[in-house]
Amino acid sequence: MPDEPVSRTYFSKLLWPDRFEAQAKASLRQCLHYLGKLLNPFQHNILSITRETIHLNRSALQSDLDALEDRLAFGEDDQAITMLDFIGSKQLLEQMQIGDGFDDWLEAQRETVEQRLKQAVKKALGKLEKGGDKKTRRRLLNSWRTRHPEAVDMVATTTDQTKTDKSKSKIKRFRWLVAAATILLALIAYITFDAFRSPAPATNLVRIEPFQVIGDDADLEKLAADITPQLLSALTANRISTILENKPGNALQEFDLKGSISTQGADRQVTLQLLDHGTGRVIWSEIFARPQSQIDLFATHIASKPAGILRCIAQLRSDVYKSTGKSLPLYAQYCAESSDGDYNKNYVLFSEPIYLAEPDNPSAISLYADTLARQAQWGDSLSETERSKLRQKSRMLIDQVIADDPDAPYANYLLANNMPMSGNWAAVEKLSLLATAQTRMPDAVYRHQASLLRQVGRLKDATKVFEELAAANPADVFAHARLGWMYISLGDKIGAKRALAMAERLDPDWPELHIRRLQQDLYLEDAESALRRLREPLVMTTTQLKCSQIFARARLAAKPDLAALEAACKDEGQHWLIRMYVGLGELDRAFDLAERFDWSTIAGSTMILYYSDTAAFRRDPRFWPLAKRIGLLDYWQKTGRWPDFCEDEELPIACKTAASTL
Repeated sequence: MPDEPVSRTYFSKLLWPDRFEAQAKASLRQCLHYLGKLLNPFQHNILSITRETIHLNRSALQSDLDALEDRLAFGEDDQAITMLDFIGSKQLLEQMQIGDGFDDWLEAQRETVEQRLKQAVKKALGKLEKGGDKKTRRRLLNSWRTRHPEAVDMVATTTDQTKTDKSKSKIKRFRWLVAAATILLALIAYITFDAFRSPAPATNLVRIEPFQVIGDDADLEKLAADITPQLLSALTANRISTILENKPGNALQEFDLKGSISTQGADRQVTLQLLDHGTGRVIWSEIFARPQSQIDLFATHIASKPAGILRCIAQLRSDVYKSTGKSLPLYAQYCAESSDGDYNKNYVLFSEPIYLAEPDNPSAISLYADTLARQAQWGDSLSETERSKLRQKSRMLIDQVIADDPDAPYANYLLANNMPMSGNWAAVEKLSLLATAQTRMPDAVYRHQASLLRQVGRLKDATKVFEELAAANPADVFAHARLGWMYISLGDKIGAKRALAMAERLDPDWPELHIRRLQQDLYLEDAESALRRLREPLVMTTTQLKCSQIFARARLAAKPDLAALEAACKDEGQHWLIRMYVGLGELDRAFDLAERFDWSTIAGSTMILYYSDTAAFRRDPRFWPLAKRIGLLDYWQKTGRWPDFCEDEELPIACKTAASTL
């Protein structure tokens, strides 16, 4: 059974019974090697393989049966009906025939699947009956009759106990066959797709078209063959349903992914396009070029971009965001433009059309408010007056949504993310928890939760959030890059190296990846290396670049030019200047500025208090009155959730003792 180890000898005999033992074991090794190549780039934990045994980690896989049950359970009736119509009368893995033992096991599994579906449909029909939605109830019942023509009404009744016992008996009798089947199913699921077999819920169904090879080159043909399963793996791992063949009348299909491969000088070049299936409109297009020496990572890099875009579209159109889905091309354009991680891009240009198209849609309003707030924080060459107007407009829109729906998760997330922090930590946490209490929330909400944890000094808990995001979304370069930074903040260099290496494999050009490595050198390690990085193209404002350059030189100088540093960094954010003063050993200057600084004006500013390079600031007696002034001490005392640095053995006085004296 899943999660139970099975001997490799059993596997080889079951899958290749007509071969000698040595040949069968060699075939198994080759099969496992190929499967490992497919799964390794995404750090899946689907299979646990030792020299003697193999077992499947069931929790690492999700099926389209799970997705259909979710749709029925959460009242997403239209999607459930569409999925039922698409599945039709197909049986679980209906085209698979391996042998008598496997066929017996599969028959038992099919009975189990039908029982699960019947129970889910029965509950959904009952809810619709109770709610008085006769029209939707009739549509669901008719869709179910496509699969079970004999169904009359409330059809999802349990079969008699004898049949159930027979099913359990068969499953038990073929327990050792389940493990043999699961390794083969995992391999097939990552190579081909047929209805009722996908390991991912049907969020956006995309078809991967065969790649066009330009030129007569055997290496290009091999690369084209390697890229397709990599794309399939990345999309299914990120809960995007994917097919490899065109099926006429497929109502679920929304997108096409197509590309070409060619040689340009010493590089291999792939042009990839994501198209709207209905209109043929190009949503996103990008050219990827890598030298032959980096070709092993090529497919992984290429796959991460469309996976991220499609996941973004699915989340923006989800029920949690309460989107009507009328503006698919506009949502798609927004997701495509935001896929490069450029903080300085004006995302208002892409969210405003969605808002104008759906002015009464709380999802569209909230998305627009979100981008206004981000533009106020990250926009280059904006005056403080302009930033203030953007923040005010964002808050007005958030308040508008909250007035109509006080529990709106996206709006509450924004309210928590953008409200003034000083003295409001408990209120911010309450709003954040209101948002994350919802099921299946989009990634951005959990990122905010991690951000809040960082702002109150709980870096270990924030790291766990990003670990979960990276595990759930293995093609999400943002999650891996941010996880790397969290490890750096905790002083875990090995973990940081692993996470940042994964981010680089997914996208070597990801902006935050380079920024995090720069910050590691700039604040924690090698200032000379930081200066070299600052000469490379980076996604930074002119002020950020100049401020960082002068700080790096100050770290290397025998006598730092503090006046030049203050002049260069005064418009970048006083909290960063506080951190720089601490890094240069200027604690008096740091505390003087900290007392004058309004910590409520910049979201996330208190994060600088908890980095390893600001330990001297926290160990100073002046830290605790400051923590009290900005509301942190009150939060720690009332909630009992003290920051991680309280475990610092070099603190001159314990946190609770220091706090009790104020």
